[in-house]
Amino acid sequence: MKEQPRNSLLPPSQGFIKLNTDAAWRSKDLACGGGVFRSIFGSWILGYSSKFNVNTPLAAELYAIREGLVIAKDHMCNKVEIETDALQLKDLLDSVDDYSHHELGPFLREAAQLLQQN
Repeated sequence: MKEQPRNSLLPPSQGFIKLNTDAAWRSKDLACGGGVFRSIFGSWILGYSSKFNVNTPLAAELYAIREGLVIAKDHMCNKVEIETDALQLKDLLDSVDDYSHHELGPFLREAAQLLQQN
């Protein structure tokens, strides 16, 4: 998973597709997120968006990534690179075993498992 400045869309590595995700959070009932799958040439493949009932902005970012990974799995896309602006989430997913008691622990583990299947 890569963390990139907002205005740059880097192509995925050869043989991969890119999943760019983002989320917004105002309160538990006002959270949403989504993503866009792009080819190595930057062309749009698939997009999604959803409303979430979550307690934090970090949770909204995690749900947006998780949903994208589920969609990738459903479409049998097993080589996905994720680009997000949620650096804290990247750190959590890179060392998910260290956060087994984190409030987002079950969702972190699920997202990490989906990432491993890529």
